Amino acid sequence: MEIVSVPGAGWCMLCAETVPMQELYGACPKCGSHQVQATGGTEMRVKEIEIE
Repeated sequence: MEIVSVPGAGWCMLCAETVPMQELYGACPKCGSHQVQATGGTEMRVKEIEIE
């Protein structure tokens, strides 16, 4: 299995900016607000599966 990590990103409603996120439901690194909507890093897709 190959796992490709995608960095987390979110939209802070108070800053009105896209900010990096370390964890889901974490605080905005710029203002400390918890009103951050995840916009990246939450996706998961099975690209290929091999069964013997």
